[in-house]
Amino acid sequence: MPRNQNWERRDISSYGPKFRIDTNNPQMGGDGTNVYALYAVTDNKDVNFTGLTETGTYRIWNDRTIEFIAGNKSSSNGIDIVIAGMSGDITITAMRNGAVKIKGKNIVIEADEDIDLKAGRNININGKSRVLLKGNTCETTGLLGNLVPETFGAAAFVGSFVGGDILGGIFKAVAPNVIGTAVDIAIGAKDALSGGPGALISGAAELAASNLKSNLPIDNVVDSTLHVLKSTQDFRESLNSIIPEE
Repeated sequence: MPRNQNWERRDISSYGPKFRIDTNNPQMGGDGTNVYALYAVTDNKDVNFTGLTETGTYRIWNDRTIEFIAGNKSSSNGIDIVIAGMSGDITITAMRNGAVKIKGKNIVIEADEDIDLKAGRNININGKSRVLLKGNTCETTGLLGNLVPETFGAAAFVGSFVGGDILGGIFKAVAPNVIGTAVDIAIGAKDALSGGPGALISGAAELAASNLKSNLPIDNVVDSTLHVLKSTQDFRESLNSIIPEE
């Protein structure tokens, strides 16, 4: 126990078994000692804790739901709730399987510099009237899709003997899963063709699948496949580099 703890300054006011006020508690916590703490507990042992530490951190802890409701008598043009961070970040996190939901008549997200949207799976944008993308430069990068100027299949087999009609049928069949399970391209190619072009397409897809699983950027995936397929001077050497002979 630290020698400089002054227990004489501590004051506890108890208002029955469910609520108390604790000031100047000298016990050291993660953010120093407490200036004050309000502690309340329900019959079901659900705890509510509010307090200020000597480091200036203000905490609200509640075992159940917290509600902020304002503006019942405000004008329609007024601002009811303001959350502002003067210097640092503002973080909103939904733990476990929760979702972060923002709902309103109009929603405006504004940044002085960048806005980044990242998702572990999909990003869906739905507009009943229109979706407008406006900027000095608009770019897309991907393997498949109608927004991709040159799909993976077209880039990989450009200048080869494999026609667009063959590629369209194969890559369209496996398009929904190409990112998550790129090896599906190879399966689709094997089902569509046998030997010759089919083996070449299958091998290229397997090479792409291997590179994708190694977290190689999409542009490099296409470039590495092109490097193999464009060795037209020695077709067998190119083919064997993709599909080893048994």
